[in-house]
Amino acid sequence: PEPEAPLPAFPESRPEASTCSVRFSDIDLMRHLNNAATVEVLDNVAWEAYAQTGITPETTQFDILYYDIEYIDSPRFGDKLEIQSWLIPSSSSFEEQEVSRLQQITREGKVMVRAYSRWTKHPLA
Repeated sequence: PEPEAPLPAFPESRPEASTCSVRFSDIDLMRHLNNAATVEVLDNVAWEAYAQTGITPETTQFDILYYDIEYIDSPRFGDKLEIQSWLIPSSSSFEEQEVSRLQQITREGKVMVRAYSRWTKHPLA
């Protein structure tokens, strides 16, 4: 198999930030943050940031084009996490149809998870 392409460089700009704790229902049998919980945390934080700009599930639909998650370390039950998100439109206007997200989950300043995803954005009538 071909090696995976590295994630794009994270911007120097200040990210949107949120916090959460790893709940019991978020862990797998190995007591690590499971993949589904990781995606849920990343997506919920992105929607919180979108909502601050007036974009909600009632007004906009996002369809996934690409989602890559890189685990550096595994958060565990009870860990306090910070999620940083950079929401990047495909041009200077957020009205464009394709958007990208760069996100990372940190624990006490140490990067645990990094993610890159691309989406198409569709306004809902």
